[in-house]
Amino acid sequence: QAWLAPSSRRALLRSLSWMVPMVPEARATADDAASTAFAPENSTDSAEGAGNAGRRPLRVLELFAGMGGMHAAGIESGLPMEVVASYDVSEICSEAYRHNYGNQSWRLKTIERLSVEELDSLHADVWLMSPPCQPFTRSGKRQDHEDNRTLGLLHLVRVIGEMRHPPFAILLENVIGFERSECRKRLLRALVALGGWEGAEWALDP
Repeated sequence: QAWLAPSSRRALLRSLSWMVPMVPEARATADDAASTAFAPENSTDSAEGAGNAGRRPLRVLELFAGMGGMHAAGIESGLPMEVVASYDVSEICSEAYRHNYGNQSWRLKTIERLSVEELDSLHADVWLMSPPCQPFTRSGKRQDHEDNRTLGLLHLVRVIGEMRHPPFAILLENVIGFERSECRKRLLRALVALGGWEGAEWALDP
């Protein structure tokens, strides 16, 4: 899929989940966005070239944004995009992110404090997220959903079914071990409950 980073970035992405709703109306929206609805005329993140001129960018929401690795991968993918908000709680990451991408989208806030109303107001087409890996990594305790660092992800799992404007695609990156986690199972169950979603997963080894 187009949101996969180029080969230069793949060494950074160890485990990916790409999930897209495929109910007929959502399929039409996704196809339009992927083929004809891109490219803002005045976005610094837009891919250049005549093929993208005058098209609407994907509205992208970054969750657990960190220093902006997913943002960088999105730019390198060539997909025109508009980052509507970027959430994280790290002051260090905040400095790096704002240095690279400016202040406009950055929001210093915990994911579990995001309300359904705030998420809906963003009208995001795509969610990019890289939740904390410590609950799943082989070098940790593997406490999975019992680790407090999963609270943000589990909050999103709960609220996505309550949204009036859920995303049509989610790209989630994490470590090997996430694919066997209870958190992943709960996320997939939430998407199944929404109806019509498809998923694809890759384990990428540098």
